[in-house]
Amino acid sequence: TEKLWPDFGKEDFYKAVADFQKRERRYGKTSEQIAENR
Repeated sequence: TEKLWPDFGKEDFYKAVADFQKRERRYGKTSEQIAENR
């Protein structure tokens, strides 16, 4: 987010959490290694 802490509100927090949940967690592996294990 481009907002500074004093301007950071509840909706900004929810958006940040939702964006974080979309990330691919690789734990040091490459995308190819993860695809092989699926």
